[in-house]
Amino acid sequence: MQRCIMGEGEREIPDYYENLICFGLPLEKILRPLCLYSIIERGVHKKIFRPLVTEIIQCYGPESIMSLSSLARLGMFNEQGSVQPNQQFNFAELKKEFRLIVK
Repeated sequence: MQRCIMGEGEREIPDYYENLICFGLPLEKILRPLCLYSIIERGVHKKIFRPLVTEIIQCYGPESIMSLSSLARLGMFNEQGSVQPNQQFNFAELKKEFRLIVK
């Protein structure tokens, strides 16, 4: 996950979360890092977002739809391009201003 936060390893996300979901981890433990990633990247890429949401709903049942829609309304777990720019967190500026990640 750290590589994803630094802007690397986006291709690994579906496999990583598919494995976590298959292990039956609680939904909260799956959604927390996904929300962090979504905030940092201003949404999850469409090719990743849709299969992830489908897998979560299939594995955790229809109850997970409420959690996913609540997170989407809060702007915490979205597909890229689905949220207006003024509603998004701007992690890139915060990272630069507060020197959060040093390379």
